[in-house]
Amino acid sequence: MKKFALFIALAIMSIYSIGGNFYVDNGESVQQAIDNASDGDTIFVKGYHDEDILINKSIKIEGIGNAFIRSIEINCSNVSIDNITTYKIIVNGNDCILSNNFISQNGMIINGNNCTIYHNFISNCSLAIKCNGSNCSFFNNGLFNNSYGMIINGNNCTIFHNNFIDNAINAIDKDNNTWYNEGLKEGNYWYDYNGSDANGDGIGDIAYTINASYDNYPLMHEYDIYPPSTQPNIILLDGSTGSNGWYVGNVSLILNAIDESQINHTFYCINNGSWNIYQQAINFTLDGIYFIEFYSVDINQNYEMPKNVTIKIDKTKPLLNYTIFPPAPTGKNGWYNRSVEISLNAIDDFLDALYYKIDNGTWKPYEGYPLVPDGIHKIYFKAVDKAGNYDIDNITLKIDTQSPSITIQKPNGSYVKSIYKIKYNATDAVDSSLDGNISIYYSYDNGSHWEIVAANLNNSGTYEWNTHGFNDSSNAIIKIVAEDDAGNVGTALSNNFILDNTPPSINITSPKSGETFGGNETIEITWIAYDTVDHDLNGDIYIFYYFNGEWYYVVNGTENDGSYTFATSGLHDGEYKIKIIAIDDAGNVGTATTGNFTIDRTPPSVYISKPLKGFLYVNILGREMLPPIPLPNLVYNAIIVGKITVEIEVSDQYSGVQHVVASTDEAGMKNITVEKPYQWIWNPSFGVHWLKVTAWDNAGNVNSYKLDNIWCINI
Repeated sequence: MKKFALFIALAIMSIYSIGGNFYVDNGESVQQAIDNASDGDTIFVKGYHDEDILINKSIKIEGIGNAFIRSIEINCSNVSIDNITTYKIIVNGNDCILSNNFISQNGMIINGNNCTIYHNFISNCSLAIKCNGSNCSFFNNGLFNNSYGMIINGNNCTIFHNNFIDNAINAIDKDNNTWYNEGLKEGNYWYDYNGSDANGDGIGDIAYTINASYDNYPLMHEYDIYPPSTQPNIILLDGSTGSNGWYVGNVSLILNAIDESQINHTFYCINNGSWNIYQQAINFTLDGIYFIEFYSVDINQNYEMPKNVTIKIDKTKPLLNYTIFPPAPTGKNGWYNRSVEISLNAIDDFLDALYYKIDNGTWKPYEGYPLVPDGIHKIYFKAVDKAGNYDIDNITLKIDTQSPSITIQKPNGSYVKSIYKIKYNATDAVDSSLDGNISIYYSYDNGSHWEIVAANLNNSGTYEWNTHGFNDSSNAIIKIVAEDDAGNVGTALSNNFILDNTPPSINITSPKSGETFGGNETIEITWIAYDTVDHDLNGDIYIFYYFNGEWYYVVNGTENDGSYTFATSGLHDGEYKIKIIAIDDAGNVGTATTGNFTIDRTPPSVYISKPLKGFLYVNILGREMLPPIPLPNLVYNAIIVGKITVEIEVSDQYSGVQHVVASTDEAGMKNITVEKPYQWIWNPSFGVHWLKVTAWDNAGNVNSYKLDNIWCINI
C-alpha cells in the first residue's frame, strides 16, 4: 500500500489590499479580519495563527503557503475554506465548500446541506468526516490513519473518488447515500477491499459493503487525488551567471511536470499576463525581470497550486555619470579652495548601488556628497547593477580649503630700528613650502595704511628688514601674508611695536657761540630736545663740556627739563663748548654742540704807559719839544708841561677788552671813553692832578690803574 505523502502547496503572492480582499500575515488576527469583512470578501491568510475562528459571514478564506488556523467554525452559508491546515472544521451553514485543506486530530463535521467537500487530506483523527447534512458531495479526498474514516448521518450524499487508507473503520452509512458515480461507474479506493478484477478494468468485480450500503464500483488502485509537480529548469544559453541570482546572458526556461497518472496540460504566464499552454522551452533574451507563474493539471483534474520562478536578466552595464560642483576650480593653478560636492548617478534599469573610494582606500557606499579631504586625490566612482555589471570612472581633484597658518614671533612689542630680523612661522597643510608666496607689509598707523616691505619671498621664517625709509611710529604693525598654491590667503599681524630710526633733535639755546662768562660761578645751559616717538626723553639727556682738547661730563642722564645750571667754579679760564646728547628709548642718539664760548674770571691788564712815573713831559704849542726826561727822586710822580697824549696799554687773554675809560680829578673829566689804540689827549689844568684808567673785558671783569700826584703846568 502506498504511503501517504503530505502535499503542501506554496502560493507566493504580493501582500496588498484591493477592494474587499483582506491579507492576514503571520501573528496577526484572522478573527479581526473576519469581523472587519463583509459578505463576498476574501481573506488571504499567511503564517501560523493559534486561534479558534468563528465565521458568520459569507466569505472565502484562502491560505497562502502553509497557513495554519487552530480551529474553524462556520455558522453561515456560502462559506469557502481553501488550503488551510487546521485541527478541526465545523460547518453549520449550507452550500459551503471545503477544498485543499489539511486536517488532523479532530477532523471535519458537516452539519449543513448541499456542501461540497473535495481534495482534502484528513489524517490521525478519531473521526475524519462526520456528515449530518444532506445532499453533500465528497470526492477526491484522502482519509488516512483515522479511527473512523467517514460517518454519514444525512441522506442523499454522493461519495466517490476518495481514498480510504489505513483507517480502523473506513466508513459507516446510517441513511440512503451513494458511494459511487454512476455515470463514471467509478467509486472509491478502499485499502481493505479484497475483491478481484477479472477483466482488468480497474474496478472490482464485487461491491464493497458499507453497513447496509454498497460501493458498487470499488477502485482497485488508489485514486489519483494528488496534483502534478512541475519543476523549472533554467538553462543559461550564453553569457554568464551574475550576482544575486541574475543572469548576464540569454536564458531558456524548461518546465518539467511529473504526476502519478498523466499530465493533461502545463500552463504558464509571464508578469501577470495571460495564461498560456506550455509547449516548448521559453527563451528570454531581453534585459528585464520576468516573474513566471506555472502549474500543471493531470487527467484527473488535479490542479497543482501555482508555482513561480523569477528570471532576472541584465546584460548591460550601468552608465556612470558624475558631476562636480563647482564645475571648475575656484582657486588658482587648478585648485579648489572650497569643498567640492560630487554628485554621482548612473543609468541602469536595475541599478543596485553606487560606490566611491579615495586614492587607494576601500570602496564606500555613495550616500550623498562624499567628503574629500584637502590634498591631491584621485576619486574613483563605481556603479554596480543587481546582476554585478559595473562601470568605473575617476577624476583627480586638487582641494585646499584651508588658508596658511602664520605666527609672528618678532617683532613682539619691542623697539625696532635699523636692520631688524623679522621672525615668523608659516605653514600650510597642503602647500608644504609656500616658497615665493610670502609678503610682508608695514603700517605706521595701526593698520589703516599699509606699505609693502617685501614680496614673493621664500618661506625661510626670517627676513632682514632695512627699516630706514619707513615712517617712525609708536603704533606700528607688521603684517605677513602667505598665499598657497590654491590662492588661499593667510594673514597674521604682529603685536604693536615701535619703529624709531630718527635720533632726537636737539637745539642748544644757551650758552651761545662767542658768549663770554665772567666772575659768575654758574652758567645756565638751556636747550630744546624733541623726539618723534620718545616724546619726553626723561632721564636720557647727557651734557658735556669741552676744554683744552678733552670732553668732560657735566651731568649724566638728567631729565629733559630744557635747562641745567652748570657750576663753573674751579674751571680754568679759556674757550669752552657744550655738547648735549639725547638717547631715545630705541637707542637712537641725537647730538648738539655749541660753538666756542669763553669763561674769563681774570680782569683785563691795564697800564698807563704815558705818562710814566718819574718822567717829565714837555709839550709846547702842541708839539713835544723833548722826549720824556727821567727825573729821579721827584716829589711828584710825573710832571707834565702843556698837553699830553695819554697812552694806555690794555689787554685781556680770554675774552678780550670790551671798553676803556679815563678819568681825572678835574671837573667834567670823568669816565671818558678811550678807543683803540687807547690814546687820549689830556690838556690838564694847572695844578696837581691824578689820572685813572679803567678797563672792562667781555666777561665783565674790570681793572683800573691810577697815577696820582701829577704836577701839571699848562702854559
